[in-house]
Amino acid sequence: MDEIKRWLMQLEGTASEIIKAFTGYVPYLLGALFLLLLGWVLAKGARRGATALASTLNRTVDRWMNGNRGTQVSLPTQTPKLVGDVVYWIIVLFFVTAAARTAHFDIISRWLEKVVSYIPTLIAGVVIVLVGYLVSALFRDVVSSAAKSAGYVQHRLFGTAAQFATFVTGFVIGLDQIGIDVAFLVTIIAITLSALLAGLSLAFGLGARTFADNLISARNMQRHYSPGQVVRLGDMQGEIIELTPTSMVVATEHGRTAIPARLFSEQASVLITPEDGDE
Repeated sequence: MDEIKRWLMQLEGTASEIIKAFTGYVPYLLGALFLLLLGWVLAKGARRGATALASTLNRTVDRWMNGNRGTQVSLPTQTPKLVGDVVYWIIVLFFVTAAARTAHFDIISRWLEKVVSYIPTLIAGVVIVLVGYLVSALFRDVVSSAAKSAGYVQHRLFGTAAQFATFVTGFVIGLDQIGIDVAFLVTIIAITLSALLAGLSLAFGLGARTFADNLISARNMQRHYSPGQVVRLGDMQGEIIELTPTSMVVATEHGRTAIPARLFSEQASVLITPEDGDE
């Protein structure tokens, strides 16, 4: 009986300690639950506000980019909802971290604190990428307009190349801000861009060679010919109507004919005088 009584007393002491520990832990648990509830309420309100604000900004950017600047760019329609969800989960994560710390879940709270401390860096990287996307669209518009004003037929190609280069730059900077090692990626992008620019330069050089030949030959041609004269080049003969920067427009029996200026450097041309015409 004494042994059983001793066991009962030990059991009673253990139960008393457990109840005492639990009773002392209840305030911390209630505080953690209160923080979770408060965070959920605040997160829902912040999500609605962030979604509305993002929608307003999205419409403003869309009007500015597509209206005033003439660029064809817009953010995805789901962007405001995505912004709202991101704000929601950031606030929830913050309050979950605070609740874990209040409840003395030390291992979980330390891990969550690292995640929360990394969020500003992650947001900064995403913002850099987004800004790079918007700026690249502006660069595309500016470069394309400048190339079009200069008379380049492939002005859209120049604009797209400028947009790609600008966006890749912003993307790499954003990844570096996030903390991703971009050394290897930068090397690959540099090689790719070098090959792309070399190809564009070669294509432009080959495409512009004929234009340059005509431009140079036209300057020499304009020294010897003027509108109103009659000229013969190969099988074509007619009166000169106009001398353009790259060609000669002649009225032949078949109609107005544009003769590339370089042909006057490659072939023998004859200026028909009135005496020759009488013969």
